[in-house]
Parts: sequence; C-alpha cells; structure tokens
Amino acid sequence: MKPNWAVYHRYADRQPVEFLELRWFDRALLRVAGRVNTWGSEEWLSMSGEDQCRAEFESLGRSAETAGLRLAFIANHSPSQFDYGRFVSELRVAARAAFSAIRASQTASPPNAYALLTDSSAMTIGPVAGLVDIASGGDSVWNCSEWQFFEGVGFFDICYRMILTQHRGPESNVPFGEFQPRMFESCIQALEGLVQEGFFGSPDERAGVVVRFQVSDHDEIPGATQRLNTPEIARAFDSWG
Repeated sequence: MKPNWAVYHRYADRQPVEFLELRWFDRALLRVAGRVNTWGSEEWLSMSGEDQCRAEFESLGRSAETAGLRLAFIANHSPSQFDYGRFVSELRVAARAAFSAIRASQTASPPNAYALLTDSSAMTIGPVAGLVDIASGGDSVWNCSEWQFFEGVGFFDICYRMILTQHRGPESNVPFGEFQPRMFESCIQALEGLVQEGFFGSPDERAGVVVRFQVSDHDEIPGATQRLNTPEIARAFDSWG
C-alpha cells in the first residue's frame, strides 16, 4: 500500500524550523504548513478520486523538495489506528537529539536532569533538562517546569504531527480513553530505551541523574519515575512525593 502521509522539514543549524505536512484520504488532500511544533495553517483540497489525490500528494512532495525542504517522515495513516511502535521510535530519536543539543549548549554546566513533558489532553510533547541539587530533595528537583533548559523542541515535530492525527481531521476513531494512557506509556518507553542504551550514563553515573516523564495538570503516572531511575533516585522521589 502506497503511503498517504508525509512530513517535510526545512532546517536551520541542523534543527527543523518549518514543516509541510501532506495527508490524503479518499477524495480529499490535507496540506498543513508552518513553524515546527505549531498547529500550522491547513488547506483542504478536493479531488476527483484517489488517483488524483495520490498524484497531487506526490507532486506537492516533489515541489517541497525543490523548494529546499527534506522528507522527514512518510507512512500510511488510517484514522482507525495509531502506530504506537513508530511513535516510541520517533520519540526516542527526538529525545536523543534534543538532549544532545542541550548538552552541547551547556558544556560549562551540563544538565543532570532530563524529562519529557506533555499535557493531560495528550496534545503536546517536548523536552526539558536542568541542573538540579538532588540532595536537596526539593520541588526544583522533581518539578520539571522549574528546570531551565528547553532547547531542541523542534526535533519533536514528527512526534507532534503524529499526536495531532488524534485531534485534527479527519476525525480519529481511536478512543481518547485508549490513546491518552498509551501515549503516556510510549513516552516512558522511549525514555527507558535511552536509559538502556546508556544515554544517561552508566548505572554508577546515573546515581547523580534524574530522568522524568511529567504530565501537566495530571497525577503522577504510577511507577514512571521508578522505571526510569536508579533505586536510590526512586527512593528520593518517593520521599518527596
């Protein structure tokens, strides 16, 4: 089956800064463009049939590449399902790139705390990092909104486009009650993948590192911080909570 969904990016300093998203369904083609990690401006194009939709989809893609954008994502999308496996993979790539960018910009005082942030509507996603005093045990250690480094959010644009398929047309058939907890779990799994590959350091080094997943206006996800950290860090978090 040929793909019906593609995202193109324009880059500056190796980070995505603008996007073009194309999706077609039956006799309609959705074109969305704008700054990365924004809703963007959308346009619906009506076609005579699937063949014309596919041809226009491919033509607009070629025009985007001619204009200097690069293909960043291509897939086949159906409103009846969400590809959680692909989402975890894209999250892991984005988080690795974003946290690496933060480290590169903070060589004098490298961060020792990393998190992915979303909201209770499961409609946003982004990175944050901080330099925290774990021994203090205060709110500034565990409340990610008090951390100071937010570079690299552009790397999450693909993840954001995937999330928005559940919130913008055509209407998703995936129930929110299913999507929200699975989206949260995907974020945790992506961070777990980085832990396992040693991105946050060896087990000994991670005794001084905090890894978090936080949802604004929502209770803590049971077990998330414990899954992502050493037992010592997990106990410190439990004492704070």
